[in-house]
Amino acid sequence: MSMDVVTIAILVVEILGFAGAGVVIHRMKQQIGALDGTVKTQAEALQTVSDLNKIALEMARAFEPKKFADAVETYQKLVDRNAEAAVEEVRRTLQREHEKTKEQADSLSLNFDALVRLGFSLLAYIPPMVRDEAIARADLKVPMEEKIRWWFSQLAKQAPDLSLSNPDLREALYRALGEGRQG
Repeated sequence: MSMDVVTIAILVVEILGFAGAGVVIHRMKQQIGALDGTVKTQAEALQTVSDLNKIALEMARAFEPKKFADAVETYQKLVDRNAEAAVEEVRRTLQREHEKTKEQADSLSLNFDALVRLGFSLLAYIPPMVRDEAIARADLKVPMEEKIRWWFSQLAKQAPDLSLSNPDLREALYRALGEGRQG
């Protein structure tokens, strides 16, 4: 059984053909497996997209524009009511503070007026030569302090001298002013 070279060559080609076909078949199986994985991945992706579409559709059905508009309107009314209540509370507080301030200002004005009249009426009992000093030393902490001092100075020039009518008062005034004069 001797094989000639041609037969051996054919046999080698057939063996190589079978081996090559086996390699090709193996590679084809790998490619088919890879394609199968890709197809499965794509099928899963399509299923996910389908599920998302179903969810979006359900949300759209549940989320009716009329219901949303009603919810927004209700919320806006609530916000407006809360804002109106807050504004009203601040308005009432400011009104109370305004009334209180007005009462205090009226009281202060009446008291101030009475004190100024008292000061003017007592001015006549201060000896004329120390009236300007008494006015200057007055502890005034009021608005228009300089204007008030000017008014008193003007009135001091016109006020009668009643300081001599009561020697005890005259002496007390001199002591208060630090003059130490005797009458």
